[in-house]
Amino acid sequence: MKKILFIITICIFSISYAQTVVVDGIEYEMHKVKRKETLFGISKQYDVTIDAITKANPELKDGLKKGMKIKIPKTPEIVDQVKEVKPDSNQRVHLVAKGETMYAISRKYEVSVDEILAVNKGIDPSNLPLGSKLILPANAKVTVQPNVIEVKDVAVINNTSSDSLKKIIIDHRMEAGETVFSLAGKYKTTFARIKELNPEKDLNIVGTGDIIKVETEPLLLSPADQITLNNPDVKRKDEAIIELKEKYNVSLFLPFMIDKNEEIKANRKPSDPDEMYALTEYSTHYYMGTQLALDTLASVGVSINLNVFDTKKDTNRIVNLLNRPEVIASDLIIGPLEEETSKKAQAFAKQRDIQLICPTNQPNKSIFNNPNVSELVTSLPTQAEYLAKYIAENYNNQNVILIAGKNKKDKYLADLIERIYNDSIKNKTNNFISQIKRYDFGSYISMSGIEAKLTNERKNIVLFPTTNKGLASSFFTQFNIVMNKKGMEKHEVAIFALDNFQEYDNIDIDHRVKYNLHVTSSTFINLNDSLVTNFRRKFRDKFGTEPNEWAYMGYDAMLYHGALLQNYGKYHADFYPFIKIPLVHTQFELSSDDPANGYENKHVYILSYSDYELSKIN
Repeated sequence: MKKILFIITICIFSISYAQTVVVDGIEYEMHKVKRKETLFGISKQYDVTIDAITKANPELKDGLKKGMKIKIPKTPEIVDQVKEVKPDSNQRVHLVAKGETMYAISRKYEVSVDEILAVNKGIDPSNLPLGSKLILPANAKVTVQPNVIEVKDVAVINNTSSDSLKKIIIDHRMEAGETVFSLAGKYKTTFARIKELNPEKDLNIVGTGDIIKVETEPLLLSPADQITLNNPDVKRKDEAIIELKEKYNVSLFLPFMIDKNEEIKANRKPSDPDEMYALTEYSTHYYMGTQLALDTLASVGVSINLNVFDTKKDTNRIVNLLNRPEVIASDLIIGPLEEETSKKAQAFAKQRDIQLICPTNQPNKSIFNNPNVSELVTSLPTQAEYLAKYIAENYNNQNVILIAGKNKKDKYLADLIERIYNDSIKNKTNNFISQIKRYDFGSYISMSGIEAKLTNERKNIVLFPTTNKGLASSFFTQFNIVMNKKGMEKHEVAIFALDNFQEYDNIDIDHRVKYNLHVTSSTFINLNDSLVTNFRRKFRDKFGTEPNEWAYMGYDAMLYHGALLQNYGKYHADFYPFIKIPLVHTQFELSSDDPANGYENKHVYILSYSDYELSKIN
């Protein structure tokens, strides 16, 4: 009876605390702002937009402060009724897709906006709700489909001063982890301007793949934009035999999946977004990045004959392709991307003594007993090893805690970090603790006992090397509960994880920022770097679109290995440590632990979430 009474008392307290007020006929729930809360977090908590909250609370123009009481609208914003046309049976219609504008629809069917409005009386072109119907003019070309390579509205810029150039508006496809605020920084614009250009979108719920219009400055051509590949610091092994050629043959294997992409286009409904098949898009951008690298190589006298093959993710097809004369004559093989087709190519490379580079993450066993394989993506065990040494070097005087997951791979990574960290601090005299504190985390609903590992005397450095997406999300939920308990507010925390956390879209961005999340990575694109700016400008000029990450990957891989071919010829792998050139996406520190094995990239960045975007700290 007492237990039931206690529960009822709690419920009554909750109801009385969630005060409701009515202002000008609109019902609001009052919310008291807690420490470190953000408008984004509050909007998600109450399932309302940030705009709705700021309109109800004009005082927020001065910022959100702890202890403030703000009004939260209890009813969703009312959307004006939109008149919908009723087509005749012989008229063709278009169903408005998410984010579509009248201008985009007019371009799709090769008609003007006025022609669409003429047959859709009463339609507001600035207010096109998702799923609404538009009658198409008789001259609309319904069969029009996008090209395999998307072409966006990008101006062609000549050599002129930046003062005389007008800004341009381009379409940006949102990638995982991006926010509208990070876009504003990327394109040197403002949130308000992005909102103005996208009136039909709720920018608080933008997701991966959404198209956002942004205003940006055009990238200028530079009169002499080349790099020198004959590095004066390059050292040659006197005992090595270097066979140089006038032209080198490179075979590139990618899953373009052209047939699959065409099938999707043919079956696409009018309401479906105009998107390429994912593998087609990745492969196309990788190929375009490779082409750009070949242009740079040609400008400094490196001649490469590139043969490109569509693997179609087919292991039987890859076997046939590998037996073609031009592949057998290769000086370098790039790809394939998929594990099964890559296995076939790796065996072929070893048999024919051709160096093969893996652009994507492959199992570590790929390089075992095969010196003809080079992995460009730093593996998670290598990242874990680097992280352990980095923490030992920089945070051994703090409270270091290791969170160990429950599956076999998680335990392996945790054991690796524990062993390397403890070995690395043995001879240090300023350690806060003699060994790393380990916490075995196997529950999705509780972190009982973690408080005993934390301290308010030093900064708490929490390492969490998990490969389990669900466990990663559960950790942040449970850890946040612990940190919100009374008396925990003085505990300073920084969480360190591995590269895969960047792909975990189920981790709240507010939690990433609140707990100072750091991640290891083998790649980093610095948009303020002049090399990256020049790359983006060239890419726009050549292909009329923005590069995605795959374009950067293709560029770096081809440029780096083109330089190796020029300096060392076909058998260049032994010379990986002796050449350094500036790249736009990653740095290559390729090395082998055993002469019988292949090569792995050992370069690792440490990235930190700051102001809702990633920045490099090491």
